Amino acid sequence: MRLLEIKREDFDGIYAEMKKNFIPEERREYEHAKRMLDCPEFHVCHVVNGEEKTGFVSYWCLDGVTFFEHFVIYEKFRGAGLGAKVLPLLQKKFSPLVLECERPEAPLQARRAAFYLRNGFYENDCDYHQPP
Repeated sequence: MRLLEIKREDFDGIYAEMKKNFIPEERREYEHAKRMLDCPEFHVCHVVNGEEKTGFVSYWCLDGVTFFEHFVIYEKFRGAGLGAKVLPLLQKKFSPLVLECERPEAPLQARRAAFYLRNGFYENDCDYHQPP
C-alpha cells in the first residue's frame, strides 16, 4: 500500500467520489475544492494497492499535526480490509495525525466512527465547529 499525489487531471474523478461518499456539508463546492489544489499545505493522494488506485485521502500539513479531511476506499474495493491496512500507513507517515469524523447520528456515520475506533483511534469529546 502506498500514497500517490494526484495529478490535476485526476481531480474530476476524485470529486465524483467525494460526492458519492460525503454529504454536501462534508465537502467543498467543486470550484472551491479544485482551487484548494493550489494550496501548498493541502494534499490529495490516491491510495494505491499493488498497481490499482483503490481510494483517496485528502489532508492538511499543519504546524505540528496532519489533519485528514477525507478518506475513501472505493466501493468496489470495500470489505477486503484495505481501509484497516491504510490507517497504519498514515499513522507511520504522519505523526501526529487527526482524522475528522462526523458525530455518529445516522447509520453510515456510526459505521465510520466504529471503523476508526476499531482501528485504534479515539473520539475527542470536545465540541468543535467545522467552518463551511
